[in-house]
Amino acid sequence: MIEIDTGFNGDRYISHFQCRQFLFNLVFTHRRKSDAPHIFKQAINTIENQYHGKVRYVRLDGETSLGNDFEMLVTDKGIKAERTAPDTPAQNGGSERSGRVLITKSRTMRIEANLPANLWPEIVKAAGYTANRTLVRKLGWKTPFEAVKKQKPRFAHMHVYGCRAYSLDHHIPRKKKLEPRAHIGYLVGYDSTNIYRIWIPSRNKVIRTRDVTMNDNLLYHPSDLDIGAVLREQADQLIETLDIPEIEELLEDESEDLLDTVPALWDSTGISTPNSTELENLLEEQLHVTNSQLPTPSPTPSDESTHSLLTLSNDTKDGALPAAPGNRAHRGNEISGNFDPQNIIQGSRTRRSAYVAALGQTDKLVGYYASFSTAVKAGGMTKPPH
Repeated sequence: MIEIDTGFNGDRYISHFQCRQFLFNLVFTHRRKSDAPHIFKQAINTIENQYHGKVRYVRLDGETSLGNDFEMLVTDKGIKAERTAPDTPAQNGGSERSGRVLITKSRTMRIEANLPANLWPEIVKAAGYTANRTLVRKLGWKTPFEAVKKQKPRFAHMHVYGCRAYSLDHHIPRKKKLEPRAHIGYLVGYDSTNIYRIWIPSRNKVIRTRDVTMNDNLLYHPSDLDIGAVLREQADQLIETLDIPEIEELLEDESEDLLDTVPALWDSTGISTPNSTELENLLEEQLHVTNSQLPTPSPTPSDESTHSLLTLSNDTKDGALPAAPGNRAHRGNEISGNFDPQNIIQGSRTRRSAYVAALGQTDKLVGYYASFSTAVKAGGMTKPPH
């Protein structure tokens, strides 16, 4: 029994059993020292049922914490307990040496795989699993597994210890079609030739799985980004916060851009460029023409009043087109299928050409300039045109 720091699963003790004839190892971990009798009984049952062996004697030091349960167990099984003399560990040299070999193997495996030290419960079991499949000169260059089972062990399922493993996630909801399908972990042990023990850093637990893909070229490093944890964070932590400007700042920037482009537009059309004072006066005049709020609609006129309005409108406007037959709408004479050639923009219809054409019709597009002036004033004029 070996005491060690608390592992990731709360275990604190290692119970190591080794057959002195075949050098076969059984390794168990447990939390309390009082669990030793139960672990000893489990080891005896494993030897008898799985390996068809018979335990005749057990050698151990002067450990007194096993209690009466251990004494009753060895008595019922007919096992002879051989204890060493007090303060004389040399009499149990084989057990002491085997424990040292197990710890040395575990330490080298952990350092090479760069795994955390608190994973020792999995590492020592993997060290015992590997030792049972390592050639031994005492056995005629056979493995302890072959000496016990009378058949050679399989090695096709074994990989570089601590290599990266992608284990399939079987608990994804059916509607989550775009969720990752695998856990990113690292190989820490074997339960059989097709069942692996994988440590998942993002979940801080060890799982047993068959469906796994290994990458023997990648090992764990503490400084590596824990991709599994990142993928499972909340969506609001993964999406970058967009810095959306305020409405007033946006209108201010657009108004400055429009005012900056006015001189270039006038230069391209050959029209004399007004100075800043003239342009501001124009915008002020257009702003007073139309209120910033929409007027309240008037009630629907009757047929007689509509007819009189249409007649008055047609008589007062020179050269106005007549209203279409049956059209009784207000300003119906302005609604016609015929178009004014002055409203046709020649060439490509770009925003600049449309703006230039609009500037040449200041007397006819009062509402256009009123809306433009209102937008400029709403955003605030901080930069005069130049």
